[in-house]
Amino acid sequence: MSDDVIEYRSEFRQVTNQHQVLDVSETEGLKCTWSGQLLPVFQSRLTFQFDWGTLKTQAIHRIYGHITIFANISGRGMQTTVTTIEIRSGDDQNSFDVNVELRDGHVHKHMVFEYKVYVEPNYEEMLSNRDGKNDTVLMVEGREVWVNKEVSR
Repeated sequence: MSDDVIEYRSEFRQVTNQHQVLDVSETEGLKCTWSGQLLPVFQSRLTFQFDWGTLKTQAIHRIYGHITIFANISGRGMQTTVTTIEIRSGDDQNSFDVNVELRDGHVHKHMVFEYKVYVEPNYEEMLSNRDGKNDTVLMVEGREVWVNKEVSR
């Protein structure tokens, strides 16, 4: 992976009283399904489901960052909510629920979200002698790091 940051911004979607899928995206191997609905207590419940199976095959160990939700409330302007996310390899949790407090309980709300996440490679796997092609071992901070003298071009 050439870049360690993945960013995405959705289009505005109308969130109603009915639970519905609002957006499905795939950016650089990270798939995100955004769904949600309005709740009767002047809130919306939004769910962000991340599928990072493609990234796991590239020895990515962890994804972390934030989701920002912008709610355009008719006649009242923009309201912003930010939540922090972290997913580690082997975690069962890849879904995040966010409750957004809404001012002035209108029936329909238009929302957009964006995320900016950082991907962390599995350095342990990258620097191990798993493939048997390494020439020597360096000791770095008490850990074995396998290295190869071959030059890549």
